[in-house]
This record gives sequence, C-alpha cells and structure tokens, in this order.
Amino acid sequence: MNITEAWQKIAGPTVKMGRAGLIPIWDNGEWRLLRNTQTIWPYLENGADPVKVERLRRNVVSLMQAYPDTIPHLEQLGIRIKGLLNKPIKTPADVAQWAESMFNMGPVSADPAHVQDAKALVYDDFRVQVRGGKDPAYVIPAGARGSGVLAAYDYATPGSRLRYGSKHDFTQIAFAQQLPKSPQSRTAASNGSTRPRGRPRKDGLVPGSKEAKAADRKRLRDAEREQARRQREREKAKAAAEAAAEAKKALRKTKPKLATITELPPPETPPMRRLVRVGSSVGVSV
Repeated sequence: MNITEAWQKIAGPTVKMGRAGLIPIWDNGEWRLLRNTQTIWPYLENGADPVKVERLRRNVVSLMQAYPDTIPHLEQLGIRIKGLLNKPIKTPADVAQWAESMFNMGPVSADPAHVQDAKALVYDDFRVQVRGGKDPAYVIPAGARGSGVLAAYDYATPGSRLRYGSKHDFTQIAFAQQLPKSPQSRTAASNGSTRPRGRPRKDGLVPGSKEAKAADRKRLRDAEREQARRQREREKAKAAAEAAAEAKKALRKTKPKLATITELPPPETPPMRRLVRVGSSVGVSV
C-alpha cells in the first residue's frame, strides 16, 4: 500500500499529502496524530545529517513502544513499517527513505501551523479565516468568551496586537454567528415560526442558508476590495511624494548659480596743488 492510501485509511478519504512529520498512534480505540520534533521538508534530505535524522526514527520507535496497539492496527490496514523502524539511519540513502516514509509524508493544510491550531481549538461559532484569496486574513477573539468584548486580533502572526474594532468587517464576519438576533428575527420567533438552526445572524438571514452564505461571500469580497483600494491609495500617495522629492532634487541640480559681486574700492583722490607765496611779491613760485 502506498503512503497516500495508508493515510486515507487513517485520516479520511480526502487528504492532501505533503511533508508533515506526523506520527499516527492508536490510542483508546481511535487514531491520534502527533508531530515529530522536526520535518524533512522538500530537498532537505540532500543536506540532512543522518545522525540527526536517526533521532526522528527513535522518536517514532519510542511512541510505538508506548502505544503497542499501533503497529498491529497499521498492519491490519496493509501498512508494513517494522522494517523501516528497525533500520538505523546511517547514510544519505536512509535519510531519503525516511523522508518519503509515512512518518514524514502525511496530511497537510494550506494554512500555517498556528492557524490550523486555532481552527481546531476555537469555538465552533467563531470564524478564524475572514478573507480568502491570495492573501488570506485570520483573526482570533480579542477578549475571553463572556467578556462582552466584540473585537478581534489579527492572527497572520501569532502574538500580533493589531486590533479590529466592533464595526470592522473582519470582526463582523468572525463573530457573525454570535451576534444577537435582529428585530426581524425576534418578530418571526414571536409569531411562532420555526427557529433556524445555528446562531442568529445580525442581518436577519437564516444561518447556513444560500442567502446567508452569499451575504458572507459578498462581505468578504467587499472587505478585500476596500483593503485593496486603501493599499492603492497609499501606494499612489507614496509615489507622488517620491516624485515630488525627485523633482525638488533635480531642480536644485539645474538651478543657475548667481554671479559673485565684488565691491571695488573707491577711486583715489588726486593730490591737490597749492600756491604758496615765498619771498617778495614780485615772484611767485609753486
């Protein structure tokens, strides 16, 4: 049996395979998946030290010993792993074999690991992913359940403190199933109509209906378009500022230099001639 067929029997018929580093164990009548300490990602086998990869094999062997029912249940599914587990990893070829084994290849998700954990652990009536497409957006509640805080933290990076307020589209989408009934819904309930399944929606639509799903998709599209518009405006403003700075810089380079004015000294006054009478008035000398 190949790896994909093996994991389909353990994790379900529709699994996407990739480098996952998961270890299946049989515990109390059901399969559980544990993650090894490291995963051999694509092409890493070319540079992975066999001594270090051997530690990964020993981790699996230890788990198999702690959960002795695992190997028999794997064999019942047609999976033979004893030869792999009993062979110490010593060469690059052994590393490559382990990289392609079911203990390194397994079910994967397109979501980052922290988002996968969030989706698995949050309440069912909270939506973690609030925007799809090329650049998905993820959020988590900004307050504990029951605190009355209607806000969300950005969860693209764990620990981020970027906060979306109660009126932000992301918050509205994330808490849509927790928001109170609209007046229209309350009126319908008072008239004896059947209460729709799921948490009531703020927009009054029936949860899970085609109209509600269409409204959610439209809200996501509108949020994406608004963010794209704001991004374009920021980029346009930045480009305009950079162009103005370049123009100012170019103007300084091309501006002609003013001539230097040197003040000339005043012209010298020619010496004055004086007539002096010497001796008798008969003669005059200069």
